[in-house]
Amino acid sequence: VVFLEPSCWSIFVDEYRQLRLPGAEEVAGRCVLFEDFVAAILEDDPMALQLTRPIDGTAIHSHCHHRALADGAADGAQRSLAALGVQTHTLEAGCCGMAGAFGMMREHADLSHAVAAPLVAQVREQGAEVAILASGTSCRHQIDELAGRRSRHLAEVLADAL
Repeated sequence: VVFLEPSCWSIFVDEYRQLRLPGAEEVAGRCVLFEDFVAAILEDDPMALQLTRPIDGTAIHSHCHHRALADGAADGAQRSLAALGVQTHTLEAGCCGMAGAFGMMREHADLSHAVAAPLVAQVREQGAEVAILASGTSCRHQIDELAGRRSRHLAEVLADAL
């Protein structure tokens, strides 16, 4: 099962296990994030994706659910792009502060923005030629709204380059 959204993936690989749902272990073992799926393909066959357009340098914001559950594994987007010869770096920011609907609620806006502040500052430091990647929908929303930069999922970047 390939997931685009890390928070949805984390439900299957972590939360359902904690709830001890029947079959959760078996299903969790078959779940993978899109970025990790692509990285595994490229690690097995570096020529599996033939880009027709170059991908410029990228700055990657790793989703907090992925960082929490990946056991120190490098971000799949970084591994995928590195396998394609794309210069990348990971933004050293914590959570985007959105937390699903939490950050959209008026009474949580100040806290949401404060949590996002380190990420927003780092995104604003990136040159206009640097693509901003974020796998989480909430992360992309925060970056777009608070940093004034369009952020994209790896799937969008690869689709454009293929």
